[in-house]
Amino acid sequence: MPTSTPPPDSDALMFPAFMYGAHADCRRKMLAEAKRWGKHYQKHGTFPEPKLIPVPAGATILMLDQGSIQLRNMGMKMDMTPRPLGTGPELLVFGKRPDPDTARWFFYLADDFNSEVESYYFKQRLEKPPGVKAAYEALACRYPWGALNALIRHTLYNTIPTVSRRLETLLSFWEQLDSVRYLDLILCLTTLADVVRFHCPGIVTMWVDTPTGDIRKDLATAIEQMRRASNDEIYARLLRHLRYMVLANKKYNHPEWLVSPGVIEAEVELVRADGQVWYDDLTAGDRHSQNSFLLSLAKKYPGG
Repeated sequence: MPTSTPPPDSDALMFPAFMYGAHADCRRKMLAEAKRWGKHYQKHGTFPEPKLIPVPAGATILMLDQGSIQLRNMGMKMDMTPRPLGTGPELLVFGKRPDPDTARWFFYLADDFNSEVESYYFKQRLEKPPGVKAAYEALACRYPWGALNALIRHTLYNTIPTVSRRLETLLSFWEQLDSVRYLDLILCLTTLADVVRFHCPGIVTMWVDTPTGDIRKDLATAIEQMRRASNDEIYARLLRHLRYMVLANKKYNHPEWLVSPGVIEAEVELVRADGQVWYDDLTAGDRHSQNSFLLSLAKKYPGG
């Protein structure tokens, strides 16, 4: 597949060239591209344009790494043929050792790529230039692959301006990203809507008072709501949603204590005292940030 950068008016879905091929080849290409990006930023203060290739409509995009696939399906026979399961999604079954020489689309390498770019300077024993993380996300989010990766990566800080911008960018690329199928955590071939719904539950429940079930509409509503909310409304929605998470999930220890008057409020103020950005990181409804907050708070249970 030739590499290219799509023209501004192109509707073709384009992913980085290192995402497609045999797994070992993709890893090698990803590491080389990350090194190229690191050197370019060190020298010029900007990142180069990514080398992109077109993704065929209907292609299967692997969203989780090979190790996760193997652990999830230990002992199952190899079968790369999607099979309809009644009215449910199609299932893609992998065995213990997925054939490493089979060419596939490995989207999860975008995560590795991001990490390798940011760690390039440490590996080269160079001082990390300022603004690397922000510059990377700004460039990557000009493309569908970067917009999707930024949303599901949950990179700090998940503030209202950052999350609303990520959501808005993702929605602008929806048709292109929706032209393929995704193999996600439950190992089912799912739609883009399923992937986004899985990664954004807190955003919808915190910011959409009457969800429609249409994730695109609900995220658009969430963007509007969070951007126009006053500080008092943000605070009230945050407290209400944190209590909702405790009551809706069985994983938090000491739930009765957690939702008792003043407990969550006091911890939120402690977080704010550590730095406004840590409070702001909770306010968009990012499930990772809020989950970490509640797990940490549960460890402070005074009953031992």
